[in-house]
Order: sequence, then C-alpha cells, then structure tokens
Amino acid sequence: MAQDTIRTYYDEEETLVKELYFMVNGKANGEIRRFDEEGNLVLIGQLQDDQRNGDFVDLDPETGDTLRIIPFVNNVRSGVSKSFFPNGSLKQSSTYVDNQITGEVITYYESGQVSDKTNFLDNKPDGLSETFFESGKQASKVHFSEGRYDGLFEEFTENGQILVSANYINGELDGRETQYFEDGQILSIIDYSKGVLDGVYELNYPDGLPERRGNYKKGYEEGEMISYHPNGEIKERAIFKKGIPTEPSEKYYPSGKLKQKMSFDKSGQPLLEINYHQNGQVYFAVNYLNNEAQGEVRIYRKDGSLEEIRRFQDGEFHGKREYFDEKETLIKTETYEKGNKINK
Repeated sequence: MAQDTIRTYYDEEETLVKELYFMVNGKANGEIRRFDEEGNLVLIGQLQDDQRNGDFVDLDPETGDTLRIIPFVNNVRSGVSKSFFPNGSLKQSSTYVDNQITGEVITYYESGQVSDKTNFLDNKPDGLSETFFESGKQASKVHFSEGRYDGLFEEFTENGQILVSANYINGELDGRETQYFEDGQILSIIDYSKGVLDGVYELNYPDGLPERRGNYKKGYEEGEMISYHPNGEIKERAIFKKGIPTEPSEKYYPSGKLKQKMSFDKSGQPLLEINYHQNGQVYFAVNYLNNEAQGEVRIYRKDGSLEEIRRFQDGEFHGKREYFDEKETLIKTETYEKGNKINK
C-alpha cells in the first residue's frame, strides 16, 4: 500500500502548517489534524477514502481541551454531537440525521443544570422549547413550527410569576398578549391579528393605574385614545378613525390644566397647535402647512407679556427673530434665512 503524508500550509513559504493527513493509494485515509496560524492544534478527525468518517473533535487552541465533537458517516454529520465548557462539563448535546439537527437539543449551565431544551426538525426549531433558570425553575415555554413561533409563548420570573403570555401563528402575534410586572400587576394587554395591532390596547403603571387606554383596528388607532399621568390625571386625549384624528387632540399638565391643543385637516395633518402655561395663559401658537411650521409665532410669558417673535418657513427659522423684555421692549433682533442665522 502506498502511503504519503500530506501537508497544506497557510503561507507560500510552507512554514505554517494548516492541515496534516495521509493518502493511501491516492485517497485520504486515517487521521487528519488541523492547526491555526499560531501552530496550535485545533481539530482532529478521521478520513476514509476522502470522506469524513468518525468523530471530528474541535480543540481549544491554548489548552487543548475538547470544545466540540461531531460524528460523521460518509461525509455526513450523523449521530450525537456534543460541546463542552473549558472545565470539561457538557455544554450542549444535539443529534444529526442526514446532516440536519433533528430531535431534542439540550443546553446546560456550567453547573450541569439544564438551561434550554428545544426540539428540532431538519435544522429548525419545531415543537416545544423550554428555558430554565440555573435553579431549575422554568424561565420560558415556547412552541415552534419550522423555525417560527407557533402557539403559546410564556415567560416567567424565577419565583414562578408569569411575565408574558402570548399566542403566535406562523411567526406572528395573533390574539391577546398580556405582560405582567414581577409583582403580578398587569403591565399591558394588547390584541393582535396576524402581527398587526387589532383590538384592545392597554398599558398600566406599576401600581396598577392606567397609563394608556385605546383600541386599534387593522393596525390603526380607532376611537378614543387616552394616556394618563402617574397621578391618574389625563395626559393626552385624541379621537381617531382609521388612524386619522377626527377631533382636536389635547394634552394636559399633571395638575389637569390644559397644556396643548392641536387641530388637524381631514387627512390628519396638523393645522394649528396652541400651547398654554399652567395658569391658562397662551404660551405660543403655531400654524402648520404640509406638517411644517409656517408663519409668525408669538411666545408669551406666564403674565401674558410678549417674550419673543419667531418666523418660520417650511419648518425652519426664516426672517426676523425678535426678543422682548418684561416690559415688551425690543432688546434683540436676529435674522434667519431657511434656518441659517445671518450675521450682520
């Protein structure tokens, strides 16, 4: 039998060995070794008639410890594959069938406790997937179909309190998703249809008070949408039809006093924004055209005195910008052109 030792190299000078294996009667047979560019052994495997057969072992280049073992049959990954922590304990086990991960993949903490169990089919998660805290308590439970979320999705705290409960169909949220604070209070209740907001939309503060209330229809706001300050006072209120505001929206201070009122055209573009101080005095008003601030904006102090006049064109400063003292005497003037200050 004619046997030759074959070496491949990283460099043209053939000083850095990349692979070392044997040719028997013109075919690769026996052990193959692979090295990194520093000369460290990083892989050992077995060849039979030019094909990988048996275990291929990945090694830590510095310590030589086994990192992973993958079995091959006639050049195809087949059988139980394992990976390891540096201390030698099992990190993960999986099974290959015809080069595809199939069956249960189990991942471990370094302590040996199971971290994750996921069923695979043809290299994709398919079926139940569970994760665990190192204490052994369940952290999540998810169902897959062909690599996509499909079915119940649940997450938990280590003490068993549920954090998320949702349902997926073909990778998209479908139905009600409920999220919880760690003390069990409801954080949110949101309805979906094929991944799109559709139905109830509720957010809460940690103490259980409402943060936002509203409804969606086919991804668009529908009806009254209200958000709240932590003290329970209304923060913002608007009414929508197919995502378009049909009435002026209002914003409020935590005290309950009106902070802003915004009116819109039929397409939902803003027309006029009026802002107020808490004492009810107008702070400033802005006209809009094509969603950009336009024209003159007068800014007032809480006592009603004029503080500043700004002028806009297409959302940018344009023209004179004038400043006034408490007696409404002009004290400073700046000039802008399309957002750029002109020095004089």
